[in-house]
Amino acid sequence: MAKTLSFSDESSQSVKHGDTTTVFDLVCGDDNVPTDLSDVTGITIKIGSDLGKVSDKEIDLTTLDDPETGVVKLKFDTDLMTNLTVGKYQLEVWVTDSNGTSIYPSDGTLQFQINSSLE
Repeated sequence: MAKTLSFSDESSQSVKHGDTTTVFDLVCGDDNVPTDLSDVTGITIKIGSDLGKVSDKEIDLTTLDDPETGVVKLKFDTDLMTNLTVGKYQLEVWVTDSNGTSIYPSDGTLQFQINSSLE
């Protein structure tokens, strides 16, 4: 079974540099069927560029609104945005539970863009 990762239908797929209010809704799945995240013990989003890993973002598990839907929210707060510049990025979601660590997606990464602002 392949682990899949996608943006929700309502989610943005890009953010302007310096915007600390944008949230990506990421859907973890198994063959595109949402994964139940109710019993996870940790979630980390890893962000990289063509040069390698740029940043990690630990997800507060209490922010999972409906764990059965597989949705993880990535908020571009000030701490995260300071590590990112304008350009193309990739991300993975690392989910830990009693069985070990699952990395979404199984193949490749999920792509997103940081666009320039007037600043």
